[in-house]
Amino acid sequence: RFILRAQLALPVAPAKTAPTQNHSLVGAKVLVIDDETLAREAVAGALRDLGADVHMAANEDEATRAIAAFTPALLIMDLRIDGELQGINIARRLTQALTPSPKTVVITGDTAADTLTLLRESGFAWLIKPVDPALLAQTAAEMVSSP
Repeated sequence: RFILRAQLALPVAPAKTAPTQNHSLVGAKVLVIDDETLAREAVAGALRDLGADVHMAANEDEATRAIAAFTPALLIMDLRIDGELQGINIARRLTQALTPSPKTVVITGDTAADTLTLLRESGFAWLIKPVDPALLAQTAAEMVSSP
């Protein structure tokens, strides 16, 4: 047998939250390239929820076939494809093949110093996994709305 004693708490006013921004991607054409199915589908789903027209590819061959019929305004590209750091090179080849060139966001979970240097030097925007959906939405919206 035991006794639990607790003080009554006064009600707390709800915290004031900052207004959320609406990161709409309605109609934006996006190609998501990631060799990991779950990661690819998660990113694509988050972008579709914002209204984007999303196509997916697991590798460069699939991406090349996709852009033959679909011209994306934005590429969301995993850095590591098939176990190698080839995402930046794939993104460069795809952006050179399209007119106008799509904006590109590279996503990676690799935070080694040399990888971060590679990302900085690439000239592409980049995000670190796990990617916060709000940050993904903000970054994608900024990329498709910039000239």
